[in-house]
Amino acid sequence: MTVMMVAIVAIVSQRHKIINLCSVKARLPRMLVRIRILNQLLQYFYNNNLMNVKQFGFTKGRSTTEVGVELIQQIFGAWEDSWDAIGVFCDLSKAFDCIHHDTLIRKLHHYDVTGRSLELLEFYPSERIQRVDINGERSSESAVNMGVPQGSVLEPFLFLVYINDLPHLVKNSHGDCIVC
Repeated sequence: MTVMMVAIVAIVSQRHKIINLCSVKARLPRMLVRIRILNQLLQYFYNNNLMNVKQFGFTKGRSTTEVGVELIQQIFGAWEDSWDAIGVFCDLSKAFDCIHHDTLIRKLHHYDVTGRSLELLEFYPSERIQRVDINGERSSESAVNMGVPQGSVLEPFLFLVYINDLPHLVKNSHGDCIVC
């Protein structure tokens, strides 16, 4: 296995928040590739209306305030029609760490991301290893099989692609999306 990125995970607080310590030499080429891939993907997804209209965070021209407005509108709409309104709120803490690489690649392929872009994205979240450093003691290296590398705007976009089909999966009996 050819490893592109080795990260040292350091504990930086009592709450065990971790950071990846990687050299600039390892990050710079990836950063340039990420910017180019992101620009191409954004243009492709928006030109082809592939991004779900129920995406609010990390989305061009949208804000998380809008989801609150839509939620209130849905609650009042249900009340006016004498329906029950139920809200389910999920805290996706460490969400970027929960992305399964193979599923992300399948979803990108589903949206017809192909060729060099898909090849780069297949390689991008993989081929990473990490070590843990605590009080000067360093663990052995371990492969990273979940999550996407964090630190730029590409990661939130990949997460949005990963959950883009969620509003289609959750519908009420009237066919209305209840995910905001």
